Amino acid sequence: MIFSRRPFFFGIIGAVGFIVDATAFSGLFYVFGFGHYTSRSAAFLLAVSLTWALNRTYTFRATVSTNKVREYWRYMGVQTLGALINMVIYGVCIESSRMFYELPVLALMLGSITAMFFNYAGAYRFVYYGNRRE
Repeated sequence: MIFSRRPFFFGIIGAVGFIVDATAFSGLFYVFGFGHYTSRSAAFLLAVSLTWALNRTYTFRATVSTNKVREYWRYMGVQTLGALINMVIYGVCIESSRMFYELPVLALMLGSITAMFFNYAGAYRFVYYGNRRE
């Protein structure tokens, strides 16, 4: 098959996760007055939990584990590493380029796209592919 539905669904679900992440962060930060890091952490947990549920239902449904708790924590681990990759790329971009510093959304996009590839590969290999044998 030339086109696999998995990367397509993963990307769409990732976009939904980004919207939930940004909305939750904005609400917690601007409306309820929580700090940067509290808002960011809570929004990340919410978005990752949602994308886990959606990805196990739509993207990787043939390979989901019967042990949902272990699967969730594996997924959370992969996504956390992806978030770190995203932040490192973002930081390097804004610290090393005036263009990225003045247009940080471009650095955010570059970090997010790069991390998405890592997250997909990590989820496929370490969260779902290994679960076929359970």
